[in-house]
Amino acid sequence: MNLVGKILTVIIFVLSIIFMTMAMMTYATHQNWRVSATDLKTKLDTAKSENAKLASEKTDLETQLSEEKTNRDASLTKLSNELKLLKDQQEKREKALETTDKDKRQLVATLEAQQQELSRFRKEMDALRTAVDQARKDRDLHFNEVVKMTDELHQVVNEMSQLKTRNTELAADLAKMQNVMRHFNVDPNADVSLTPPDVKGQVTAVLGGGIVEISIGSDAGLRKGHKLEIYRTGSKGDAYVGRVEITKTEPDKAVGKIDPQFQKSDVVKGDRVATKLQ
Repeated sequence: MNLVGKILTVIIFVLSIIFMTMAMMTYATHQNWRVSATDLKTKLDTAKSENAKLASEKTDLETQLSEEKTNRDASLTKLSNELKLLKDQQEKREKALETTDKDKRQLVATLEAQQQELSRFRKEMDALRTAVDQARKDRDLHFNEVVKMTDELHQVVNEMSQLKTRNTELAADLAKMQNVMRHFNVDPNADVSLTPPDVKGQVTAVLGGGIVEISIGSDAGLRKGHKLEIYRTGSKGDAYVGRVEITKTEPDKAVGKIDPQFQKSDVVKGDRVATKLQ
């Protein structure tokens, strides 16, 4: 190898070292940018999460604020109603006080007249003093009676108000009940004592002579004179048997007589009874 070859070899070696150095620097710079981008992405995700959390907290705070506003309005309405009630009570008490003051003025006027009589008739001092004492006793008695009558009047007014309110409620309940009865075609004036309740049972014994015993009685609401329908359950469905009129009841059973006009077949033990057929 000549000198030129050695120089070229050295130059190539130096250039290789420079190229490797530049490659390492480029790789390091690329790695730094990647780490920075990852950090920025992490920070961005964190910021988005915090933003969503803050938005949720904002929504919760707005909901709480709305609820508190609603509660405040309800409280204000309640306080307003209570204030109105207190004003009404104050007006009633002021009227009662005016009545008491009027009576008191009348009593004072009477007392003043008696005192004037006492000053003009000195000679009758003892007799007039006795009369004044009696008048004072009468005044106190009258005042106590006025107070007692005022309390009784207030009590009567309160009871009347309660009775009016109860009367209004009963009238509303009566109107509702009449509407329901009209809806189901029930006559409000009809006698319901002979209408049996909605019950179901079965024939437990056939006693002969058209008399049967059933498994339900007065505890179920049955009374003498109630009429029930008898039917028999079979594979082909329910078959109508007849009608029984209750003649005697006990708490857990009853006895009835079969109505021959409605009898379709012989009644046997195990037949079903019900207020009405489905």
